[in-house]
Amino acid sequence: MSIAASLVQLALLQGSPAAAADTVWLEQCVAQIAVDAEAAYEEGMAWSNQYRRPEGWRCAAMALVELGRAAEGARRLEALGSSPDYGTAASRAEAMVQAGNAWLIAGNGAGAQRALTDALTLIGEDMTHLADILIDRSQAFALQAHWRQAEQDLDRALDLAPENPAAYRLRAIARMYQNAFDLAVADAERAVALDPTAIEGLLALGHAREALRTGVPVAPGSAIPAS
Repeated sequence: MSIAASLVQLALLQGSPAAAADTVWLEQCVAQIAVDAEAAYEEGMAWSNQYRRPEGWRCAAMALVELGRAAEGARRLEALGSSPDYGTAASRAEAMVQAGNAWLIAGNGAGAQRALTDALTLIGEDMTHLADILIDRSQAFALQAHWRQAEQDLDRALDLAPENPAAYRLRAIARMYQNAFDLAVADAERAVALDPTAIEGLLALGHAREALRTGVPVAPGSAIPAS
């Protein structure tokens, strides 16, 4: 799956004809990102400049992420999500989620944490995407080695989505880095049971078992215990 496809969660904009047309255009522009991200970026900027519509800015920002300019795309998406003039709270929350994921791609845990925390504030009582946002924010905490906070977000996510293998896998890693090796193994085993073909889960289980054996966390992507 492309970066653009992984980020897309289109907002339910207000029901005016202009808003409906913007939504259709945005869907088409986003679909083009996977085919020709450069062309989608140019089209988004042209739409924004000609019509002064934020959807053009949003598509261009998403195209930047696909083009390998994740930090620049994240900044644009975060600015859009921060704007009270951009649609509903739900549409701003989705822009913030996209910004958070772009910051994750850029390796900026603090930026991702900030954007995703803002997204959680914007969704209010809407529980629809809460588990997914918490899982994303746990990765932001993990990038900063804030393992306890990552585990807490994953605890909440699993309360909402108890069959999510990614949440178990990520919590296994967070627990391993807190030296809770037996709990890490149990979580990794659960992740593999839920999705036996996922390479990430199998790697997490191998790392957790090695950490349990040696008493030292294992760095991701390595069989060597982390110092």
